[in-house]
Order: sequence, then structure tokens, then C-alpha cells
Amino acid sequence: MPLAVQLSILWSLLLLGAFWLVSHPAFQLPTIGQGAAVTLTITVALFVRLFANWLLPVGAIYDIASYQIIGELVLANTDIYTSERAIFRYPYLPLHMYWSAFALWWSNTSGIDFVRLVRLLPIIADVAIVGVLLIAKPALPAFAQCFRIAFMYALNPLPVFVAAYHGQFDALPAVCLLVAAIWLCDRPTLSGLALGAGILAKSWPVLGVPVLLAQSRPWRHRITLLFGMLLVPLIGVIVYAWLFQANPVRVVQTAMGYNRGIGIWGYTYAFRLWQDLTGDKAVMHWIIANGRWFTLGALAIVWWMRARHEAPVAGIATTLVSFFACTHAFAIQYLIWPVAFALLASDIQWLRRYTLAAYLYMVTAYSMLILDMTIIKLLPQPFGDHLIIVLGLPAWVVCVAWLAARWQRPPLRPIPYNVPATPPARDIG
Repeated sequence: MPLAVQLSILWSLLLLGAFWLVSHPAFQLPTIGQGAAVTLTITVALFVRLFANWLLPVGAIYDIASYQIIGELVLANTDIYTSERAIFRYPYLPLHMYWSAFALWWSNTSGIDFVRLVRLLPIIADVAIVGVLLIAKPALPAFAQCFRIAFMYALNPLPVFVAAYHGQFDALPAVCLLVAAIWLCDRPTLSGLALGAGILAKSWPVLGVPVLLAQSRPWRHRITLLFGMLLVPLIGVIVYAWLFQANPVRVVQTAMGYNRGIGIWGYTYAFRLWQDLTGDKAVMHWIIANGRWFTLGALAIVWWMRARHEAPVAGIATTLVSFFACTHAFAIQYLIWPVAFALLASDIQWLRRYTLAAYLYMVTAYSMLILDMTIIKLLPQPFGDHLIIVLGLPAWVVCVAWLAARWQRPPLRPIPYNVPATPPARDIG
């Protein structure tokens, strides 16, 4: 294993310890002014991620190569959705591709490593999540609460793995969905536009749409939310089709048809194991073809019976946890999705368990497969893959237990953020 990867893993381990300390109920942050608290938290978040980016001169082998290919195609004014070079390389709507092209141009003109430049956008988006948590007063009235959860997010190692090591940009749709949820009641226009921007970046923020629609009041707010959600991706697709003479239907189909990462997480591993032990591929092929219907059905049940009765942030937290408990398809960068929402929903103890289990999985996968294929040298295939998948099972089990815990809580209907709560009546007697 290269020294840079070893040092990066050590840095992530220090972050895990720091997060475990600051997330403990007994830990108290210093009492300082709001300006100083914001400056301190943003500075820590930036340093943690920029240092990690500087420390590691390589990124995810497959994904960084994909970004470079996409950047080259964009700079050559080539439609990436029909190019043979880009097959399976870009299953998203057209947004991040422009950053890949800019980072490649910047690297070519400056001589700075492409991998360090292309990771800057995910890092900025991840720090933006910290900033949003600091001003999340519609969801958390007290600034002290915002300061505490933002500081926890700044030190949590899971987003650092994804943004500063991997180079994946899930923090960008995450911050958009976070803005949409926090300001749903107060600023429905901003909420809709933010949601649309998140979907343009990656399609997974649609998981939050049913919760946001259920909690939008009155009906004109729902219409505003839907309009903004559809407008931004529509403009993005139209602009791309005009710039690259592309078929907009092909663009949308590519993003909607993504269905990879089956058999590496949760219950689908049983089918992967059966296939590898017996050679029987029929069951696995059936899961690949039909697994999404089980995932969608499970999410619909959770939404109907639980998530739609919760406040927007809590409902999305429940939805994301249920996704991890029930999904048939998975990629390791997904693991950052629930972190910010769990903090806002005050699920800190469950987040501590989730972070510990996910860290075990991520530190192994990143150090031995994604950043450097050490596992290939140590174990023949498919034994190496199975070892990493098995180490991910504790994180899945935590998600199943986490969903059960959220399900058992009283599904109280939320009080809109912009409507003051009625004080409880005093007992007389």
C-alpha cells in the first residue's frame, strides 16, 4: 500500500476519533459569539478536507479516469451520452460534466494534478453543508444547536472519504436537498429551485420529493415546489442539447436508467454469494431486472406509514435510512446521504453507530480497492470482493436497526417552521 494512502487512512482515523469525542453527549463546545463560531467551524471543515486532498495524490481509480474522459469529451464538444468512450462513465444529468471539463482545462494550463483540482468542487459543496447547518434556524431555533451539529459534520470522516479522497460529488445534491428541506415552509421558491438543482447534479434527491410534497402547505406551495424542481433540470437538459446537438430524451433516459451496484450491499449479497458458490446466475439476473420494484415498494410503505407524518428534515432522514435498509443497488459514496439529516433530526446516537460501522467498510474499501487495488494482490477474485462486501454488512445491519428505531417513535405531525407552537395548557387542580 502506498505511503500516501497509509497517511490518508491515519488522517481519517484521527477524524473518526475527533468526531466520536465531539458527538458524545457530555462534550461541550466553547461558548463563543456567533461570528467566531461560524469562522471556527468553516475553517475546521475546510482544513480537514483540503489537507486530505493535498495528502492524497490519487483518487478513485475508475471515477477519476471517468471524470478525465468526460472532461476531454466536453472540451472536444462531443456528446457524452452517445460517445463509446463514455459508456457507463456518466449516468447523470448534465451538470458535473462542466466541472470535469473546467478542472481538466485548469490542470492542463496550470500543471496542477487533475485529481486534486477535480476534488475541489465536492469539497466546496461539503463545506457548504456545514454552512447550511450553521444557519438552519428554521429547523433548529437555537444557534448553539446549529453550531454543535455543524461542528460534528465538519469532523465526520465519511464525507471526507467521499469528497476529498474519492472525488465523488454527492455532497452537491446533498446540500441542495438540505436547503430544500430546511426552507420548505418559509421559502418554497428557493426550496423548489434547490431541489431541482440537486436533481440536475444527481437524481437521488428525488427520494425526498414525496416527503416535501406531503409537508408543503398550502397547495400553491406544492405547485411552486414542483415547478422549481422540474424547471432547473429541464433548463439544464435543454442547454446541453443545444450546446452539443444532443437528443434530450437520450440524456434523460441515461440518468433514469442507472441500475448498477447490485449484490454488494444488504440483502442482495445473499444472491451474489449464491451465484458465486453455485454458478447459478438466474436469481441474480432476476434481482437485477426487478429489484428496483422492491426498493420502491419499501420506500412507498415507509413514506405512507411514517415519513409523511414527520417534519421535512426528519421525514427525509427516515426515507434515506429506509433506502439503505431496503435498497437493491448501492455505491459506497451513498453512505454520506443521511449524515446531515440525521444531525438535524437529533439522531446523533444512531449516527455515531452508523459512522463507526460505515467507517470500517469505507476504510477497507478505499485503502484496498478504490484508491489502490491491494486486495487484488492479496486475495484472488472473487474472494477479495467478498471480504470487502462482508465488512459492509455491519453498516447495513445498523441501518435496518436504525429504521426500526425510527419506526417505533410516535409519528407526530410536524408544526410548520414558520408557525409558532401553542404553549401547553397548565394543569389546574
